[in-house]
Amino acid sequence: MFCQNCGEKANEGDKFCGICGVSLKGEKIVKDDGMTIFSTRKLIILSILSFGIYEIYWFYRQWKILKEKNGLRVTPWARALFSPLYAWSLFENIYEKVGKNTKQDLRNARLLGVSYFLATILYKLPDPYWFLSFSTVIPLFIVQKGINTEWKKTNVEEKISNSFTGKEIFILVFGGILIFFALIGAFPQ
Repeated sequence: MFCQNCGEKANEGDKFCGICGVSLKGEKIVKDDGMTIFSTRKLIILSILSFGIYEIYWFYRQWKILKEKNGLRVTPWARALFSPLYAWSLFENIYEKVGKNTKQDLRNARLLGVSYFLATILYKLPDPYWFLSFSTVIPLFIVQKGINTEWKKTNVEEKISNSFTGKEIFILVFGGILIFFALIGAFPQ
């Protein structure tokens, strides 16, 4: 089990994280075979309102767990920063785990990796079309939904939390204000 706030490993009986002090009661966010559980609703909202910065965190968490659980020789923070280049391989690693018990296959992982890469370059479009770059969250949503579906099969009693931490609420407020001003600037009157 890992802390939802800081990502540090915690013992099964711990009530609070030994690093950041956040309550560990509620949801477990890591499955034993190395997949990170996120609420898809939180993923979409935080990704859009952080202008995609939350996606870097999402990639970091996935690579970190895969490294710890599967012994991959990767640098999670570097793979997260260059996520458009490494999305394909991350999605393949995830689909190798998820695909065993679902109808997902590696072709979907490759297609999602390419679509993520293409969506990231849409920010270069002129106003207001650069808003299409927010579509990077679609491949992540699809992959995360597959992870969550697989997790729910083995963790029937447990729910995936949709609640936001204090840091996430700050991102929501600050990002909402930025999006508001971006929309005003993108559509001149």
